[in-house]
Amino acid sequence: MPKTVSWVVPTAYSLLALRQVHGGSQQDLLQFRMRRGVEMLYDRICPEGGWNAGNGVVYGSALAPHPDATAVALLALFGEPLNDFTTASLDWLERRAESLHALWSLAWTILALHAYHRPIQPLIDNLRAFVEPPEINDCATLALVCLALSCAGRPNVFGVNA
Repeated sequence: MPKTVSWVVPTAYSLLALRQVHGGSQQDLLQFRMRRGVEMLYDRICPEGGWNAGNGVVYGSALAPHPDATAVALLALFGEPLNDFTTASLDWLERRAESLHALWSLAWTILALHAYHRPIQPLIDNLRAFVEPPEINDCATLALVCLALSCAGRPNVFGVNA
């Protein structure tokens, strides 16, 4: 919207929520908002694929993507036609996943790669090796880890599986 700022993760969360809405009298507005969200995510993609918190390029310099923002954006874009940007982002996330140790990022990565039918079992094994549930003090991280660990062989928890 004019005179506002936009961030990747809140926009992606909004798209995930809006994709769950079916019916209602505001379908035109819903579709408009969803298109704007998708356009914004594509506008913020980093040149080599993936997303960070905001713009992919600032003052002419390409910024590095972040695994968690990339995973959430990919989940939000699931169902959009696959394109070079999405594929590059999936490939980047898959390569980056091998070295992830942060539970939050690894769990989001598992959920996104699972939605796009990319291999996740080695990542789930890594997550199991790193996780000590009693030591996780953040409820959001604990919930996300639980979702990621439970997704093997099941539909994606965000309802974005084909």
